[in-house]
Amino acid sequence: MKLFTFLLTLVLVGVARGETYTVNQNGTADFTTIQGAIQAANTGDEIEVAPGTYVENISFLGRDIVLRSRDGADVTTIKSAGNAYAIEIQLGETEATVIDGFTFDISEHVGFEIKTGSTPTIQNCRFQGSSDSEENQSGIVLTPSQSPWGSGTTRILNCDFTPGPRQQAEAIANQSYLNEVLIDSCSFQNTDGSGLLIGFNNHRSVTVKNCNVTNCNN
Repeated sequence: MKLFTFLLTLVLVGVARGETYTVNQNGTADFTTIQGAIQAANTGDEIEVAPGTYVENISFLGRDIVLRSRDGADVTTIKSAGNAYAIEIQLGETEATVIDGFTFDISEHVGFEIKTGSTPTIQNCRFQGSSDSEENQSGIVLTPSQSPWGSGTTRILNCDFTPGPRQQAEAIANQSYLNEVLIDSCSFQNTDGSGLLIGFNNHRSVTVKNCNVTNCNN
């Protein structure tokens, strides 16, 4: 009987899944802010975000969490509350950290900062500036850090980048980030800056495939 109980416990632990937390600004979900949900979550948990515009500064706190919109990027937007970046991923998060299905308003602030040693997956997202703003910023900035490189790959999948008019509003700016990067099935359009700005100082590799670049002046 004891052996049966022990084996049953192993099976239950094996199939256990993380928690799913919900976010809605109207107060009908577990949390009203994305950062509040992240602070409550642990590695392996998921956060589902209802439609709305979330003006926040977000850190994943080193936790591998799936952050996904409930109804897609058309109706779910994230914009920085004033910091340089809307989302910072810089504490060793892995490819199991997933951001899925958001629009990032980059008319004033950068969408993401990702530091060496962190390798998230960003998919089905849009990075949009303003057509009449000179304050448009880059969608994603990849930067160095003191952290070990690790072996992971940052993956940017099926994302659209339209930073808008500004000379230095690159869609993805690599400032000597030292992990591998995969950019797959993305589109880059309508920017006065570069569609991609990639630095190669001690860089492992950047793979770009199945992407479209249109109306980028540099």
